[in-house]
Amino acid sequence: MYYKQILQYVVIIIITNKEREAIMNALNVAKRWIGALTEVGLMLIAFGIVAGLIYPGAVPFIGTDVVANITSLLNQLGNNGVVGLVALAIICWLLNKRSIS
Repeated sequence: MYYKQILQYVVIIIITNKEREAIMNALNVAKRWIGALTEVGLMLIAFGIVAGLIYPGAVPFIGTDVVANITSLLNQLGNNGVVGLVALAIICWLLNKRSIS
């Protein structure tokens, strides 16, 4: 009788570990997707900057002036003083710490 209770606890622990592994696998898949989407977004931004330098003004196939938008963002961060500096540091830290698994 005592062994039956121990066996039930062992089965519960195994099921819990399997569920935990499934959750971790799902989170790793989500992390890889988010990392890949971030990488694509950064490539599109870089493409927009290059296209904006080649074709001054609004780039026809992007629909906006990417260089002017980035300049405006940096000006807004600069006008906010220390808060802008902290925000810029956080953005740089996030972009440097990312890695695609």
